Amino acid sequence: MSENKFLQNSILELDGKINNINNLLINFAELIQLSVIKQQNSEIILNNLKDSINLLMQKNTCNKKIRCFFLIHSISMWDSLSDIYRRMAQDERFEPIIFTIPSRIISSGDFTGEEAVSDAFTKMGISHYRLEMTDSFDGLTILKNMSPDIIFRQQPWDGDMMTCYAAQDLNFARLCLVPYSPWMLDMDKIAQSGINFDRTYHRLAWRLFSECPDSSETYSQNPHIDQDRVIFSGLSKIDSLLLHKDKGVWPFPEKEKRPYRVIWSTHYSAYEESFQFSVFNQICLLMLEWAQKTPDIEFVFKPHQGLRNGVIKSGFMTAEQYDKYISVWESLDNCAVSLGDYASLFDASDLMVTDGISFLAEYQFFDKPIIFFDSGSHAAFNSLGELAASCSKKVSSFPEMVEAVSYYKNGGKWEYVAEREALKETLYPSGQSPSQLIIEAIYEGFQRESNS
Repeated sequence: MSENKFLQNSILELDGKINNINNLLINFAELIQLSVIKQQNSEIILNNLKDSINLLMQKNTCNKKIRCFFLIHSISMWDSLSDIYRRMAQDERFEPIIFTIPSRIISSGDFTGEEAVSDAFTKMGISHYRLEMTDSFDGLTILKNMSPDIIFRQQPWDGDMMTCYAAQDLNFARLCLVPYSPWMLDMDKIAQSGINFDRTYHRLAWRLFSECPDSSETYSQNPHIDQDRVIFSGLSKIDSLLLHKDKGVWPFPEKEKRPYRVIWSTHYSAYEESFQFSVFNQICLLMLEWAQKTPDIEFVFKPHQGLRNGVIKSGFMTAEQYDKYISVWESLDNCAVSLGDYASLFDASDLMVTDGISFLAEYQFFDKPIIFFDSGSHAAFNSLGELAASCSKKVSSFPEMVEAVSYYKNGGKWEYVAEREALKETLYPSGQSPSQLIIEAIYEGFQRESNS
């Protein structure tokens, strides 16, 4: 071998070793950073390590994976992002990381719930990191030091988030918003109020994914949003729900004679002027009485996560009265409560009774009867909401509801097949995976910016 050839090979070998050392340093820096998350009193460590970690994290960025952070505060909303995370974890182009954070419900109360979300991920065997700090910007510092390319937050409303996770403080990365449920209310009224389509998060977002043409149209009317940032994807949550088909889990032991399985779901808005979907205040005691008299039906109560606060805030019940109601409900042999993930519950059930809103669309993908208890005073539907209502059995009184459940329990034929198929096509167009469409849109957009 010539001297020049030997020297060239030696240089290549040395260069490879240097790159390997550099990668090890970067991985070590990340391990240090992530270990800090698990410490309650991390301020001194963060201050000492911040500068050196930043220097290490900036090295060797060529051909790196797209680092995507998922800030998760609600396990019941996880389905909208779970299949995106799952696909990214299997895709060499991405590096998805989950962080659990505290939150509050409908902008009121203390910031809590992080431990419950973490426990749920642990039970599912999903790796994640806990940002359990409740009174400082330590969590935000950790996120910044780990240099994400993309950040997903579960919802656009800053009021439910700690100040450090508000949109303007997360804007150091590219913010993405994926709808956690189909928006089915009249767009003009809602858009004018700015509740759902013109928050700070919307204005700062790098990509806004819409689940239906109505949402895309509403975004198009907002002069503060560049339309190149809006992408119609369909509802990604459906991907996650469909993964649980034929994998149902019902919270009762199997019986020799299988009881009929009913989910009772209610919105929080019995006294909320903007919505007024919930009929909980009208039927909660009647439901108890009916369940006591009907041992051949098993009932699972699936309340909106804001129901407890809603009934307390409205004055309908005190905290003690609501908790007592739940206790009495759960004391019945044929009654249970479900508060978290629900896809497996949907699959295991036979029928749903709901007063709205998103389950009117989501439950349809399980091809089972769904009864819509219409409050008669709820906010107007948009075209998607009207379609979802049209493929549900509509009732407006408790006796009507009981009669409808009995009809389907005894083998009654489902009457709204064509309407249901039209709804499926709207939210899951041409059978294409919304989650994969979102992933490809993120990759293409990121590559365009990186190469420009």
